[in-house]
Amino acid sequence: MTVRTNYQPPQGTEAQTSAATGGHPHTAAPACAECVRLENEQYAAEREGDLSRAVDCRVLLRRHRADDHKAEQ
Repeated sequence: MTVRTNYQPPQGTEAQTSAATGGHPHTAAPACAECVRLENEQYAAEREGDLSRAVDCRVLLRRHRADDHKAEQ
């Protein structure tokens, strides 16, 4: 098992698109404040190298999308 200790999110336009979608097709509505907050927290954690916090944010974001954005999926 390889552990990345110095994770750096990808840079550039293509990478920003990937980062904005969380790397998967289930993107949140841009107008949803909770989605934006969780995504920002996730990316901040990744930049700081706190991968545990980043995973926590992804889990919370996935749960939020499932609970609050059911009709959009």
